[in-house]
Amino acid sequence: MNLIRNPEEFDVIVTTNLFGDILSDEAAQVVGGLGMGPAANIGDQFALFEPVHGAAFDIAGKNAANPSSILLSAKMMLEWLADKYGDKNLMAEARRIEDSIVSMLKQDKKTKDIGGKLSTTEFAALVAKVMY
Repeated sequence: MNLIRNPEEFDVIVTTNLFGDILSDEAAQVVGGLGMGPAANIGDQFALFEPVHGAAFDIAGKNAANPSSILLSAKMMLEWLADKYGDKNLMAEARRIEDSIVSMLKQDKKTKDIGGKLSTTEFAALVAKVMY
């Protein structure tokens, strides 16, 4: 309940995989839904980055998925790699991804799952255009 009511009070939550999956799905609702949620499993030497929602078979092939979650997962991967290898260029690219998505949202250019009209392809193309 407090994760939804006061998300700013949380920085890191350590839990089991099952409860982590439940909490990450719940927390994604704070920012608009599962299409906005990146995820990471980070160990001492390796890390795996993916959208919080998984495969989304119900919308497969419909050009309706929100690509923000995979783009933000890539952003987190670049941040992790930048930190691991001390690479400022990777960190700059990570910021570029996030800034582009935020810019799109501020301009009310969104996918259908968060109240917009754009398809997966349209949104992704516009994000890429804003990035470069």
